[in-house]
Amino acid sequence: MKSPVALWLKPWSRARWVGKTILARIRYERDDGELLGQAQVWGVVVDARADWGLLIDLKGHAAGKQMSLPPDRRLLKPAHKGRYKLEATGEILTDPDYLCAVVLTLHDPDQAAGFDPADPPLPGFGGG
Repeated sequence: MKSPVALWLKPWSRARWVGKTILARIRYERDDGELLGQAQVWGVVVDARADWGLLIDLKGHAAGKQMSLPPDRRLLKPAHKGRYKLEATGEILTDPDYLCAVVLTLHDPDQAAGFDPADPPLPGFGGG
């Protein structure tokens, strides 16, 4: 029996994901669930592999950075056509392909204490 991770991208070709635009909302929490802050970022998928997920080149205010999402398609919901306004930056994104919501728990007390909402850490789950 194949592992669930191996099946993540199986129904689709890699080409189905590469080039897709994703708008992500990231919620940052301490271990105890206390909210540290939230961020919205968007970007374009540049690689997709069943063993580690999606690699996304960020655009807009986070241009030049990358983030990855784990191999769990339940995180992604097809977006409705339209204009999406990023709350913190006022950027407008038109017709993204997918929406994503992620909770990033900062387990390291030093990282949580040094959390900067102007420059939050981005999800990274492997890659390369």
